[in-house]
Amino acid sequence: VYLGGTGAANKLDDYEEGLFTPVMNGVSGGGVFLRNYTRIGNQVTVNAWFNTTSWNVGINTVTGLPFSTGHGVASVYSPTDNVVIEQAIIDGASIKFRAATSGTNKYLLLSGTYQIA
Repeated sequence: VYLGGTGAANKLDDYEEGLFTPVMNGVSGGGVFLRNYTRIGNQVTVNAWFNTTSWNVGINTVTGLPFSTGHGVASVYSPTDNVVIEQAIIDGASIKFRAATSGTNKYLLLSGTYQIA
């Protein structure tokens, strides 16, 4: 695929999509039932949908990202009432988020984009 011309500099030749195995630390029970990523050049976007039994107030981490070095932003959302997520970042090989409220029997949707070397 060429973008903006047909020269070698315009060729998009580094595209990949697949599944990864995220692990949410600081939670008990539940599982993950959506876990995909897309890489275009050095930009990676990840998505995961967790069904958890509970998670901690404070710092929680998700490890197992498809590419282990990078920095970027993430968002964590719960469609369940009374769940407050304050911050989410991608730092190295994990996504870190701070929860202001704990949750039980909740869903968490996680999405993030980060740059790799």
